[in-house]
Amino acid sequence: MVNEEVAFLVAIKIGWKDYYSRIRLRCNFLGVLWRSRLRLRTCSTFSVRYNANKSMDNCAFCNADGDFLIVPQQGRLLITTECGRLKVSPGEIAIIPHGFRFSVNLPDGPSRGYVAEIFGTHFQLPDLGPIGANGLASPRDFLVPSAWFEDKSYPGYTIVQKFGGELFDAVQDFSPFNVVAWHGNYVPYKYDLSKFCPYNTVLFDHSDPSINTVLTAPTDKPGVALLDFVIFPPRWLVAEHTFLPPYYHRNCMSEFMGLIHGGYEANADGFLPGGASLHNCMTPHGPDTKSYEKRNFTVVGVPYASLLILSLGCCHLRAEFTSYYQFLDSHIIPSLPYSIYQYYMQESKGNEGAKELWHEPCNETCWEQLLSEFL
Repeated sequence: MVNEEVAFLVAIKIGWKDYYSRIRLRCNFLGVLWRSRLRLRTCSTFSVRYNANKSMDNCAFCNADGDFLIVPQQGRLLITTECGRLKVSPGEIAIIPHGFRFSVNLPDGPSRGYVAEIFGTHFQLPDLGPIGANGLASPRDFLVPSAWFEDKSYPGYTIVQKFGGELFDAVQDFSPFNVVAWHGNYVPYKYDLSKFCPYNTVLFDHSDPSINTVLTAPTDKPGVALLDFVIFPPRWLVAEHTFLPPYYHRNCMSEFMGLIHGGYEANADGFLPGGASLHNCMTPHGPDTKSYEKRNFTVVGVPYASLLILSLGCCHLRAEFTSYYQFLDSHIIPSLPYSIYQYYMQESKGNEGAKELWHEPCNETCWEQLLSEFL
């Protein structure tokens, strides 16, 4: 965690220098973020990792540009909106549609997690297709806030408005959360990821990550999403004659992945809770050497030899105590400038909590020891 006080709003605040420098970070914001002015003019996305240790006192934020999807990884969030309050714990997500004023309190103190922002569309449930009427995320499990209001005097209350990629502020002497009652279907909401009903292969091969889509932001092109939010919860792994870890591949979608808790079977030692990874479209990636070598002996702690025997009756292979997610983006995500990485490594000297969130931008060495086994 950072040494100075950083509110949730400050943790996601962006200031522009110019287009070619791309981003300028403020207030010791420790995170990975990408954006350009050009992308604001099109249907696009933005992903960030937040790291905050102070509640938003006497302050509210309103995003006129896009919707936020918030994924806490450590520490609960108490999100106050004009429609009421949402208590969001790690393992849950919250969606704040654009145009709503909201404030974030940190009941557990230091908090970190991930935020995705989408422009030009809204999140919705995916089309279930051949799955049928039920499965994945059920509409009944999405929760909206009950009306809550406060009628108090707040001298110097600040409203920060994000508009066209710029930040503006205004001061008033009353709380913006003075809505006594509401009705309608455009509202903030949250979802408990433990209620997600995953689908997986039951005989052989891998299903595409999109089979685990919780929410999708569609585009005008059928079958192409602006952003898919995909979750990999504890689940049974029972495929026969199949390389069970995530196989080596390239995607037409860009993958931004975060780990909520547990471990990642393709990089158990180098990918920790609170970390993030980015693989842009058509970038080769897959398990590191150590994970590849372990595949013949154990899979998530269970002997691999048990697979074929158990698959004849009951199945006992399960990815236990882990939960990670992906933002699947149909655009190329501009990568973090290396100079900014170096700057924050320098700034984080002596701050191990900050240092653990930063790793070298390139990690190709994890595949250098892979050996061919075709002969």
